[in-house]
Amino acid sequence: MGNTILIILMLCLNVAVYSQPENKIYKKIIHDYVLKQSQPNFKYSSTKLIVLEDPINMRKLNTNEFSRFKEKYKKLDEYTFIDFVKKNQVGLNFDSSSFSGIDIVMVNKEQSKNWNQLYSLYPNWNGSILELSNIGFNKERDQAFVYYGFSSGPGVGGGIYIVFEKKREEWKPKKVIPAWAT
Repeated sequence: MGNTILIILMLCLNVAVYSQPENKIYKKIIHDYVLKQSQPNFKYSSTKLIVLEDPINMRKLNTNEFSRFKEKYKKLDEYTFIDFVKKNQVGLNFDSSSFSGIDIVMVNKEQSKNWNQLYSLYPNWNGSILELSNIGFNKERDQAFVYYGFSSGPGVGGGIYIVFEKKREEWKPKKVIPAWAT
């Protein structure tokens, strides 16, 4: 019994340690691409951000497409890209509870189609639906590859792939690769 509890505790700690980089990167994306881009005097402390459980506009990549991304960022590690492709074969692993001060609501594709209903359910909604992917890492866990997109209604939106690198415990975007825009 004692060994089982010890193993469970070790597994929980391992999951917590490995989810920390993801949370830091997601926070950086929300800060740099959502909060900094907001309109003046817009208070996110009282606003809801809506995130899709599974991105609609992220093209599902396969490992054969690595060379196309490597052309755009020469330092992209193949392991990072392959990890990204593999992790995005399943649904989004995003912990919205780790964003203190920002109210994040997860919705599915069907819910995201009815904007009037979203406005009535979430009157403090900022009017954009965010898309995030799972994050791929290299073996050293100092390079990351992620997709971010947004839609603010028909014909308004865009998506990018971002390569992050960790320097002194801080994740910094090193390359933004366009995915789509309307």
